Amino acid sequence: PMFRILAGDDNPMNLTVVRGLLKPTQIMVDTCESGEECLRLCEYGFYHMILMDHMMPDMDGVETMHALKEKYPYYRDTSKIVVLTANAIAGARQMYLDYGFDDYISKPFKGEELIGVIKKYCKVN
Repeated sequence: PMFRILAGDDNPMNLTVVRGLLKPTQIMVDTCESGEECLRLCEYGFYHMILMDHMMPDMDGVETMHALKEKYPYYRDTSKIVVLTANAIAGARQMYLDYGFDDYISKPFKGEELIGVIKKYCKVN
C-alpha cells in the first residue's frame, strides 16, 4: 500500500522543502499549516507518519500531538508522530520523546535524515 505522510508546519517554505525531499520516493505527502488543520485531515484519512513542527501559532506541535492521540486513539499505536524543530539544545531529543513524540528531527535537516527516520519506522524502499 502507498505510504502516507502528513507534514504540518506554519511556514509554507518548510512544507515545500519536505515535499521536494520526498519527491523521488513513492510516498504520498499531504501538508497542513496548523494544528487544527492537521486534526481535520486526520479525521478523514490515515497517515503512517506525521511530521509536526513544534512552534506553530494557536495550537503548537505538542498540543496537536496530544490532541491527535486523544481524539483518534489509533494514532497512538499505528502511526509515528515526529517533531520537526529548530530547538536543538542539549537534551531536546529526550524532552520531545518525553512529551510523547516517536522521534525528533532538528531543523534545518537534510533529505537523508528525513528518509532515514521514515525508513526506521516504515517499510518503504
